[in-house]
Amino acid sequence: LLASGSAFAREAIDYTAAIPSWQAHESRLLSLGWRLARGNASLCLSRQRAIGLSLSRVRRYEDPARARAAMGIGGDVAIAAVAAGSPAEAAGLRAGMELLVIGGTPVVSLADPRGKGNASADALHDRIDSLLVRQGAVTLRIAPRGQPARELTVSGEPVCRARFTMLRAGSHAQTRGFIIEVAVQLLAEARSDDEAATMVAHELAHNILGHW
Repeated sequence: LLASGSAFAREAIDYTAAIPSWQAHESRLLSLGWRLARGNASLCLSRQRAIGLSLSRVRRYEDPARARAAMGIGGDVAIAAVAAGSPAEAAGLRAGMELLVIGGTPVVSLADPRGKGNASADALHDRIDSLLVRQGAVTLRIAPRGQPARELTVSGEPVCRARFTMLRAGSHAQTRGFIIEVAVQLLAEARSDDEAATMVAHELAHNILGHW
């Protein structure tokens, strides 16, 4: 329902139901990926510090205005998913929170206005990654729904270098450099987390071995 070019008319999408469903799928993927990337960090020649966070541009939705209203945010960037057991979760970050500033830079200055889909959030993730490399931690300014904006600093943990991305179309998983992409349809077909983790681990192994 959230994919660009959907056959459903905009007014047919129930964003109050669709967005939490999408966030649940992304949180599942990110949580599985986090456990695998952290648990196998000693096997990876390429490692990074990470906090277990995935971001989203509201422009990914067919009707951004209605998506903002459903999420209760006024801007263009929100937390899409938080990995279970990650530093981001421990710091109190949750899916749906609006993100305003990354390391002193407003997100409106970072996001590529020409980007589409997942690519529109790449600059945001790149900014977090670069700060974690230089400082080992990143300071974020967030605006939880119905609460004043606040700043918090999250320290990263060493993991295999990987970025886990949910695809809205197709039924496959693939590795593009350090970016691991999994179609939501494929993830939804995995009845257990163990089954889904096998699929994600397969792609992470390609990543570790440089099979791209």
